[in-house]
Order: sequence, then C-alpha cells, then structure tokens
Amino acid sequence: RLTEEEAGLEAEWLEQERLAVEAAEQAELERLEQERVEQEILMVEQREKEKEEARRLAEEKARLEANRLEQENLAAEAAKKDELRRLREEQMLAERKKKEEEEARRLTEEEARFEAEWLEQ
Repeated sequence: RLTEEEAGLEAEWLEQERLAVEAAEQAELERLEQERVEQEILMVEQREKEKEEARRLAEEKARLEANRLEQENLAAEAAKKDELRRLREEQMLAERKKKEEEEARRLTEEEARFEAEWLEQ
C-alpha cells in the first residue's frame, strides 16, 4: 500500500516537474519573442532616425546649393555692373578725347588763320 502511495506521489511529483518544465519553456519562449519584438522596434526606430537624418542632410545640401547659386548670381550681377561702368567710362574718355582733339584742331586752324592775317599785314 505504501508503494502505491509512493508511486502516486512520484507520479504527481513527475507531473508537477513536467508542468514546471513546460512553464519554464513557455516563459523562455515568451521572453525570446519579447526580445525579438524589442529588437525589431529598435531597428524600425533606427531606420526612421536614418531617414530623418538623410532628409535633413538633403535639405541642408539644397539650402547650400541655393546659397551658392545666389552668390554666383550676385557675383555675375556685380561683374555686369562693373563692366557697364567701365564701358561708360571708356565712352566718356573717348568723347572727351574727341572734343579735345576737335578743340586742338579748331585752335590750330584759328592760329593758322591769325598767322596768315598777320603775315598779310
């Protein structure tokens, strides 16, 4: 009779041990699944950060390119204004030289006329 009781207790103990092992295995599987989900979340968050950083870098690159183009445009405008000013100055100098040459020719003609009149007298 004691042996039957011992056998029953042992069977009960083995069943409890089996259930404990199953519970431990289930807990380990749940822990591993939770870990996998957390890793997946971290990877998604990292990809989002990388996308945001790439977007920010693209915006910064576009801003710098726009600034560069604006600076080129301003430099071209300034060069054009400088060239126009230089051409105007050249034109004014040429006109002044022409007037001075005309005045010198007129004076030379007057001097020649006066000299001719003086010689006649």
